[in-house]
Formats: sequence, structure tokens, C-alpha cells
Amino acid sequence: MKTLIHPLRQPRIHRVTSYLVVSLLAFIATAPAEETSAKNEITLPVRVFRMKSDVSEKINCRLSDQDIKALFEIVNENWAQADILWQVESLRDLPVASSLAKEFDTGVKGGVKNAPLKTLTKTYRQEDLLNPGFNVFIVESLGKGLGGVFRPVPFGDVIYARVSPRGMPVPAILAHELGHSLGLPHTVFEKNNNLMMGSSPGRVPARVKPLTASQIKLARAQAATGKPFKPTRRTGQTVRAARRRWRRQDDRGGEPGATSCLRSGYLAQSQPCS
Repeated sequence: MKTLIHPLRQPRIHRVTSYLVVSLLAFIATAPAEETSAKNEITLPVRVFRMKSDVSEKINCRLSDQDIKALFEIVNENWAQADILWQVESLRDLPVASSLAKEFDTGVKGGVKNAPLKTLTKTYRQEDLLNPGFNVFIVESLGKGLGGVFRPVPFGDVIYARVSPRGMPVPAILAHELGHSLGLPHTVFEKNNNLMMGSSPGRVPARVKPLTASQIKLARAQAATGKPFKPTRRTGQTVRAARRRWRRQDDRGGEPGATSCLRSGYLAQSQPCS
């Protein structure tokens, strides 16, 4: 004879299973919400200026519209790990006066890195820039020792050279300089071909380079402001104390990426570094 089970008196194993399923569904509905919100993609607008000159091969950028589109596709492949999307707001040709173009060439040939950069500042007006937003200026070459640079002051712009010191285009340089615009310094401890590595024997060409969790956290915090990082100069004593604190953390096995608050003698005013 069949034993009928009252629907409200199910065997204990069924009740336990049902409880686990309900608990799991409740966890899925609530717990991942914080993680999902933390990974929301941040879109950053970029105005791109293609420098043009009839008298200077160094300054006259030869990238086509399609080339620049492909360039930012690779940049975004690098920044996808941080859920940051660099979106070209507009692409503008920026003619450079002959006198400034010759001055730029003289600076590049002289090997003084700051000289051509100072010349570039004279080629545009502040009202030409995207504000709030990010601005990238592309030239043909900055000479043998420089493939790109982020200038935090006065306007937080990025300069990128189509021809790198290696003699060929390296899109990772632009991805790297945009990292500086988000407050990331040259990493001190990471040696795994990290995107923010400076010039060193451990750095090798790659289409996509990794970032640490700490670098991603810091970059996203700056990206959320919608504008480039602007440093606040602190005393040398403050910087040295920060270096010692981060080294102790590294010795304890902490994540090396925590050093990302430091940038060439500057500390980010809005980022916690401890």
C-alpha cells in the first residue's frame, strides 16, 4: 500500500534541500550585486588631436582615421581588465605653424626631452581641449628617447608618438600614458611585463599587458571623476616615509601594486596610500 505524504510534512531531506536552494537563490540575488556594481564599465571621453605640418616630418602625424580607431581598439584591450573604456569623442587635425614646427624639430634633434613638449604647448589653446575629459595629441616622433608622456599640469594631456624609440608604433605606450593620466605611477615591484613598468630589461613588447588589482582600484577611482589625475606636491620626507611603508608591506607579502600611489615625487591627494 502506498504511503501518502502530506504536502506540509515532507521528509526532512526534502525540506533541507529546499532550504539550501532558497538560500542559494537569495545569495545569488544579493551577494553578487556589490561585485557587479564594482565592475560597471566606466567610459572616458577622449579628444584626439592629430598634429599636422608641411615643414616637419617629426610633428606631422601620418595616422589615418582608421589607424587611430585601430590604435584605441588595442588601448581598450589593455584597459578591459579594469572595465574602463576609452571612447574617442572627436578626432581633430591640428595644423602647426611653420615657426613652431621648426622649433619642435630643433628640440627633438637636440635630445632635450622637455624642449619639444614645451613647443607643443604653444600649438593649442585651452578652449580647444575637452573639459571635462581627456586629451591626446599624436605626433610622428618625439625622438630616440621618448614614445609618449603624460603631463599632469597644466591641463593633464597625453602626448603620443606614432614612431616609438623602437622605430615602430607601440600602442601599449599610449595605454601606459593613459594609465598615468589615471594616477598610476611606474610600478616599482612588478616585473611581469606590467602595463605600468618603466624602461627596464624586463619590459618586452606585447599587445596586452597586465595590471594588478590595486592598480585597477586606483585607476577606477580616478576614472570615476571623469578627469585626469592632478598631483599635489608633498615634501620629500612624506614621499620617503610612504616608500618605506610600501616596502614593508611588500616584505610581508602584500600586493606590490599598493605602491601605485607614488608618482615621481608626487602623492595623489585623493587616494589613500596606506
